[in-house]
Amino acid sequence: MPLLCELGSHDWKRAYLSKDSCEVVAKCSRCGTLRKQGFVIHEWELIEPNPCLSKQVCKRCGEITNIHEKEHQWNNVYLSPYSCDMEKRCSRCGIIKEKSIVHEWELIVQNPCLSQQVCKRCGEIGKIEEKEHHWKQSYNPNSYDIQETCDRCGITKSRQSEFSRFVGQEEIKRSLITLVAAANQKGEPLHHLLLCGPLGMGKVILARIIAAEMRVNTKIISGKTIEKAGDFAAILINLRAGDFLIIEQIESLRKQVLEVLVPAAADFDIEIMIGKGPSARNIKLKLPRFTIVGTTTRPMQVDERLNSLMFAFNLAPYKKNEICEILSLAATKQGIYLEVEATNLLSEQCNGIPGEALVVLNKVHKYAIAYADGQINSTIARDALAVFGSNNNFPVFERQSIPDDVKMFVWQRDRGCCAKCGNQENLEYDHIIPVSKGGSNTARNIQLLCEKCNRSKSANIA
Repeated sequence: MPLLCELGSHDWKRAYLSKDSCEVVAKCSRCGTLRKQGFVIHEWELIEPNPCLSKQVCKRCGEITNIHEKEHQWNNVYLSPYSCDMEKRCSRCGIIKEKSIVHEWELIVQNPCLSQQVCKRCGEIGKIEEKEHHWKQSYNPNSYDIQETCDRCGITKSRQSEFSRFVGQEEIKRSLITLVAAANQKGEPLHHLLLCGPLGMGKVILARIIAAEMRVNTKIISGKTIEKAGDFAAILINLRAGDFLIIEQIESLRKQVLEVLVPAAADFDIEIMIGKGPSARNIKLKLPRFTIVGTTTRPMQVDERLNSLMFAFNLAPYKKNEICEILSLAATKQGIYLEVEATNLLSEQCNGIPGEALVVLNKVHKYAIAYADGQINSTIARDALAVFGSNNNFPVFERQSIPDDVKMFVWQRDRGCCAKCGNQENLEYDHIIPVSKGGSNTARNIQLLCEKCNRSKSANIA
């Protein structure tokens, strides 16, 4: 039983157990006796840490209740006037949620071909839009340097002509550059061309380089393989504006094929027959302007109508230093070690024809692989030539007529003058080594002599 105060009964009153506790008990105000049963009474206080948050906090024990948070009013704010670093901040309470980078892009047109985005705050360059330049080429006479200028924005650049990759034939290349420059200035396809010379002179390679300089596509066919006019018509119909149609051995084209090619080359149109029998009819199709590049070893046999539509170029014999350069380039490309002295020796075995020079190099390289680890020096070159034989020593004891292409070749090489006195009258083709003594009908063994010098030579030989 609870003890009674001296006055007879307790005077119970509520009291907290301690300063930091919210537990309340009954306590006698007279004797201080405590009841064991207690309960909790908080002293709540409303606190607003910021305009977007309110909560009740007990002043005695610190307990938190009734938290109320308003929706923040977020705004993007830059950290500084010259920075694009941005943070998301509540405009009422100032709380920062996240950071990001936000540019203020402005489109600046540098020139008609170039525009770019620039940030007005930090200066960073964003998306760059560049249109394709409209290049206009400026050629310099007797030079492979070409200046290109955009006719919209005026930007200029220089490049080397594609002709610089072709060794030799300097006079022909200068003429071709002139034709290419004129065609580019007028924005027209190149005039039809006829490249003449013996096999191995690089006619097709030169044709490809001309097409590369014109920046057009090429299609190569052989005059011997086209048998039907319809097949050739299909080829012409599939050509696009400016395309190069390279025809090897153009002198071999059949008559029915020429009947399609000549009007197509002259007027850029073609007639085709539709249907069969009495209901068949011809229709004329307009072709895009294209360029024919014919190659031939027998220019005198090219159809006269076709020849009249083409600019003819006769490839001259290559000089020894040019053959040496071609051999060196070929050896480097194939990874062949070739001494300078061996290069000079091989260049003498090809009659001034690059194709023959490359054949000789291939033979000598095979010999070098077998006996010298693939390396070619002068000794290996001489030994290989002794095994395979020299290209210059083909005995021809029966007199044969000099081929037309060789005559044209020699005429250009000797510039239409006597090789002895320079006379331009009464010229004759002379065998340097007479046929009776094993001389050949190759360009290397033929020269132009006037009648007087030729008779004088004959008398000396006799």
